Amino acid sequence: MGPLVTLEQHNPWHCWGGWEHTIHAVDAAPADVTLRLTMLLHDIGKPSCKSTDEQGIDHFYGHPAVSARLADQMLRALKFDNKTRERVVLLVERHDAQLPPRNQVIRRWLNRLGPEAFFQLLEVKRADNMGQAPGKVQDCLAELDEIRAKTEQILAERQCLTLKDLAVDGRDVMAAGVAPGPEVGKVLERLLELVLNEDVPNEREILIGLIDRILLQL
Repeated sequence: MGPLVTLEQHNPWHCWGGWEHTIHAVDAAPADVTLRLTMLLHDIGKPSCKSTDEQGIDHFYGHPAVSARLADQMLRALKFDNKTRERVVLLVERHDAQLPPRNQVIRRWLNRLGPEAFFQLLEVKRADNMGQAPGKVQDCLAELDEIRAKTEQILAERQCLTLKDLAVDGRDVMAAGVAPGPEVGKVLERLLELVLNEDVPNEREILIGLIDRILLQL
């Protein structure tokens, strides 16, 4: 933690140094061990990633991945349980991800992380914003509120998010002439991608009608 304590952040988004930002972010996080640990460790990779451009503005490219690696090492050394360690490392690694408030993007993140981890990521991003320059983050906080509302609607409507939600399954794909094997899974993944992107509705007959076209693309 030593390098983070003395880290200066000459950047429009930051009004505090690395350690002060961390303290504010931890304080802004819900009183949950996983989320508080995430905020404590989310920027520990910043010192080794720091660069300064010609205008004197500091940048920290690649710091989420470095922070995640260091967090993993620290939590292993401290004998944290695997579930907590893995979730903290995941959230640290994704804490700086871009999340535009679009349904297609939200569905993809829900598919990738699952609802619980995705809602935790929103809390992490909110806490991170609360530790930044107040005048710069209001739009970001409003977007997070919008994303949460859209996520709750997607879940309430039980929209298709995973392979098990698809209106077709492996038996349907094989019935359409695809031989048992890896291609069945590839076809289903492609169909899921189309549904997540809202390119096609999650309707059985429509999806079955796309199988031949997808096979030609594989």
